[in-house]
Amino acid sequence: MGKSTLWRRTPAGIVAPRGVSVGREVTYLKAKEKAVAIEALYASRNIRLPARCGLAILIEAAKAACDAWLTGKERSVSAAQFYQTIHLDRVADALLSGLIGDDHTTEEALRRLTKGSLSLWDRKESSAKDVLWELELNALFNRMSIPATLQEPPDIMLNLNQQVGVTCKKVYSDKHFSNTLSKGVSQLAGDSSAFGMVAVNLDDNLPPNTIRVASDPESPFQQTNLEFIEKHRHRFLKYLQQHRVTAILVSTAGIVYGTDGVPNMYRGTTVRALQSLPDEHIAVLEQIRTKLAAN
Repeated sequence: MGKSTLWRRTPAGIVAPRGVSVGREVTYLKAKEKAVAIEALYASRNIRLPARCGLAILIEAAKAACDAWLTGKERSVSAAQFYQTIHLDRVADALLSGLIGDDHTTEEALRRLTKGSLSLWDRKESSAKDVLWELELNALFNRMSIPATLQEPPDIMLNLNQQVGVTCKKVYSDKHFSNTLSKGVSQLAGDSSAFGMVAVNLDDNLPPNTIRVASDPESPFQQTNLEFIEKHRHRFLKYLQQHRVTAILVSTAGIVYGTDGVPNMYRGTTVRALQSLPDEHIAVLEQIRTKLAAN
């Protein structure tokens, strides 16, 4: 990954960093407010939030960390609670900003988010992780002022000068990526858009139980994306040249310690397409790329 990047395995019993701030834009208090907002959202939709599901575990960790800080017991915050609080902030932003769609689709997304692991550290496949990627990307597009809604099929529909169908795929193993990509392309075939994008997430293809340390927190993830694209170049080209896919989006996120010693959640996103696209598709692609670069 270059000399500026290190992988550090998270040791058992590590003491959580001290201070009000959990990351550059995350505080214990803000994280708890978001945790409470998620609980209120589930209650307002009359959807059960199981006490031992991955989402509930993150919520309780964020609330406990905040309460410990408010009562002067910050040193009791465990490393697990500390990093779960950072992750809860990420999940909350995706859920509270990305839950845009019709009632059936959004309620199904809420239910899926309670099914299986949401752990930062393990690499277990889960419905919760799959739908989190859909929510995160939907939220990202809307923050970029690109109107986007959750829609099946494919997973997300962008409303630009023309409709752009986006199918979201999590990668848990390089070995099975061919099947994963094929399923994504098949999903695009079922929608009415003329512009189709496969959006691939690599968070769970990173080494387990590790935190990244880098002088430039965003560039390592861009490098991860580029290496993955090159590794599977022949697979992507197959569908791009057959015009079954218009563009490929690859994104990776994780906790990174920068040179200031502050941990935060960073994301790198890369978009690729053929140079021989029709002019109207190039215009759409450049609009997406420009807004991605500004976020």
